[in-house]
Amino acid sequence: MRSGVKPELLAGVYDLKTQRIREEFMYSNIAQSMRDHDCVLAVVGYIHLGVLARKFEDEHIPVEPFMFA
Repeated sequence: MRSGVKPELLAGVYDLKTQRIREEFMYSNIAQSMRDHDCVLAVVGYIHLGVLARKFEDEHIPVEPFMFA
């Protein structure tokens, strides 16, 4: 932000179709780890955090999101 470069230029365009595929892949891998180990630490980007947290909450799986700056 200090450089004056807009964030979307750094991160690229958020293509909804592509990101849904990526988020479904993340969700299935995290869910498998939950089944195998009963807990998991997943490090994902900020936008993915909300999507994945909502999916797990819908399944009644508690989520504790942490953000590091």
